[in-house]
Amino acid sequence: MLYASFNALRPASQVAGRVRLWDNMWNDEFVTSYRRLQRWAADQIPFPGECFRQTTKELQQQNLLMKGEFRLGGRLVDLSNIRVPFIHVVAEHDHIVPYEAARDLIGMVGSEDREEIMLKGGHVSLVAGRNAVRRLWPRLEEWLAERSV
Repeated sequence: MLYASFNALRPASQVAGRVRLWDNMWNDEFVTSYRRLQRWAADQIPFPGECFRQTTKELQQQNLLMKGEFRLGGRLVDLSNIRVPFIHVVAEHDHIVPYEAARDLIGMVGSEDREEIMLKGGHVSLVAGRNAVRRLWPRLEEWLAERSV
């Protein structure tokens, strides 16, 4: 269901991706990147139906985490209790978690050391795309290095 719901957000993307692959089939770098991304996207862990239902209902439809009403293991989740260094990474073109849906998170955590970084890319390409190694990972390495002992 999870995989199908992601595909439903952009139903033509698989066809468009295959057309781009066909157009670039002699470009070894493109083909390698395409195959890696497809393998990563298809490598889903089992997600029990009830967990999927609860996640969809409570976090997406009812937005309980942002309302301060979400319970995990029977305990109320209070984002202001997060006191450790906090980094909020958002993708400029994220269609799964658009910035408008994520922007308030950083203001809700209790950490004094918090930073928001917006990077070019989409939901998946930010982390697993061919430019992730040049955009996201160096920024994370820098942020973590400044806080390492």
